Amino acid sequence: MNFNEETYWQIEDYIKGKLDGSALVEFESKMTKDTNLKLEIELQKLADKLIVENRLLSASHVSLNTIESLKNSYSRKKIVVAGIVALISICTLSYYIFQKESIQYKNVMIAAEKKESKKNTIEAILPPAHKKTKPEVLNVEAKREILNPSASTLNLIIDTLEKSSKTQTELLKTEIVKQEDPAIMHSMAIPIKNPCTDVKIKGNVTVKNACLNEANGQIYVNGFQGGSSPYTYKVFSVKNGNLVATDNLSEGFYDVKIFDNSSCSVTYSNIAMKEISCFEIEKSFNPFIGEILELGEKDQEGILIIYSKDGDTHYSKHFSKNENLQWNGASNNGVNETGYYIYTIKYKDGTSIQGEVTVTR
Repeated sequence: MNFNEETYWQIEDYIKGKLDGSALVEFESKMTKDTNLKLEIELQKLADKLIVENRLLSASHVSLNTIESLKNSYSRKKIVVAGIVALISICTLSYYIFQKESIQYKNVMIAAEKKESKKNTIEAILPPAHKKTKPEVLNVEAKREILNPSASTLNLIIDTLEKSSKTQTELLKTEIVKQEDPAIMHSMAIPIKNPCTDVKIKGNVTVKNACLNEANGQIYVNGFQGGSSPYTYKVFSVKNGNLVATDNLSEGFYDVKIFDNSSCSVTYSNIAMKEISCFEIEKSFNPFIGEILELGEKDQEGILIIYSKDGDTHYSKHFSKNENLQWNGASNNGVNETGYYIYTIKYKDGTSIQGEVTVTR
């Protein structure tokens, strides 16, 4: 075990209880992670203890040698005095060593209490799965054999290191199994890509404008591209957001939403439906067999005027809002005459439509 000079100074300060505050916390954290460092500390403690014991033995040996020497050269009285002095020296040295050991022990106990308090706080916060297994500690007999280790001591140290490594390996395996557990993986929030993100749908939107004062406009779509067929589309009123039919539309604005077979969609917004003056296709009917000209229900009041081919007024009539406008072929005089006529419908708001009609017989 080789450490740099700074680490050996830290070990000595730690044993003597000189480390405190953040330095103590950092060193203890390093010690818990490094088994070799922890073993070195135990070696240093044991060495200090052996040095103290060796000092006591040396002092006793010196005192006994002194007394033996004095026996040969001095009187009995002088020997007794020398023995008392030696005994006082031994007691003084023992008291000094005892006080030093007591101070070191107290410092070590204070540091251990701080460490234990911090450990208990961390274990109270962490869930059981994250608590580390308490590392194995060498027994007293093994410590005493460290300076002159036997084969059994070396085997014990190797076993301790292997057990510590095995414990860490088992914890790592357990964590890997937990991460690969399907139940745990299922509970994790895994973002799912929207399948429509890369789908670009297009279509040709065609508008057939409504005639003046008529709800006969149409919106239809063809020429679909992108996505997957079959395609559908819906028309919504911008005014109220309601779904409407694709025909019988009045003036206004509409949104057209196209869907493909996978429900991916695209929206064409604010499609304008206008009102235009429409010249209706030629109509014909036979009033002599009871047929009449149907001009439909009107959404506002106005006047119907029938002109002859010469431009004369043949028939006229005022109609009210929501009236189903009709003409039975008779003139203002009540006479039915065959021929070609032009009719004009003039609404109260100033708009109008025209058409052609032929009265047959």
